[in-house]
Amino acid sequence: MTSDILPIFFSLTQSMALKKQSGKKCYMVGARELTVIWGDTPPYWQWISLPESRFAQVAELNYVWWLEIKGCIETKNLSPRTAYAAYFVYQLSSEHNPRTATTPFRFRVAYEQSAADERSVILDPIAHEGIAPPQARYRGDGWIEIEMGEFITEEDNATVRFSLMEISSFCKSGLIVEGIELRPKQ
Repeated sequence: MTSDILPIFFSLTQSMALKKQSGKKCYMVGARELTVIWGDTPPYWQWISLPESRFAQVAELNYVWWLEIKGCIETKNLSPRTAYAAYFVYQLSSEHNPRTATTPFRFRVAYEQSAADERSVILDPIAHEGIAPPQARYRGDGWIEIEMGEFITEEDNATVRFSLMEISSFCKSGLIVEGIELRPKQ
């Protein structure tokens, strides 16, 4: 969590905080609250505890060829009439397949029945020549984040869906997922 955020509550699967300057809500959906395809299949994923995580468990990818993670949030949990960005929060284990970090993943953020903000990004936080922003960056709390997309909370009763996917034919491994954080844009 960045230093300009004040925690409000933490549970086993989610947390809420406030931006110090604006008082706007930040919300983190933990990995246990996300739909991780094959997430409960031990050869593919395992649920582990890490001291640097705000949650009791995070998801560690052993290996998969089809990687897909989805989640959603109700806008009533966020500040009204506010521009937000969704951030994928993760680590790469020392045993990760290098292609996991350097192959483009597809990120998507959208209201139901609306056009999506879609991006193709790589997870490696080290700058790569020829790759356009947004880029992954170290957060300073032991995690890496990358912006998935943006949305504006215009309705109190809407659902925002977010996802990431990579379905090429190579085996992905070593990705550790803490969750997806939603923060007001500056």
